[in-house]
Amino acid sequence: ISNKYVLAETALLNYYIDTPEYRAIIQNDLVGVFCADDLNREILLTIDDVLETSSHSPNLREVVLSRFKNEKLLKAELILKPKHDYTLIELDDCINQIKERNLLSEENAIREKQRQLDPHIDVDEYKKLSADVLSIRQRRENIWKKTKSSKN
Repeated sequence: ISNKYVLAETALLNYYIDTPEYRAIIQNDLVGVFCADDLNREILLTIDDVLETSSHSPNLREVVLSRFKNEKLLKAELILKPKHDYTLIELDDCINQIKERNLLSEENAIREKQRQLDPHIDVDEYKKLSADVLSIRQRRENIWKKTKSSKN
């Protein structure tokens, strides 16, 4: 996992834990568990668990952190440092980083399937996978085009 993706996950976790409006945007744009980093994933699942069991906890961060012990607690505290300057632009950038990572992962999985094929024997399947890769690349480009046009 690249550092930029872990940083995006970390930022998103803070948006997610602190702001219900931003949490809704994240849940809408990134379906499922958006964290690939093990500790970030554990923190996200803990946040969701706390929200399911006590949705109106005024100190969500404290309740979530209370579920961690020792070294994990120290790391979780570093990840969940309170932040006071949330912006839609940063949120959008972080969401797009995760979308890009997910598409790269999807592309790598397709390329691995291609490597296992003989392009001379499995011609149709090879062509289909190549088209899938091109489609993913286009979707990745569109992520950032959309962002740039919305910032202008």
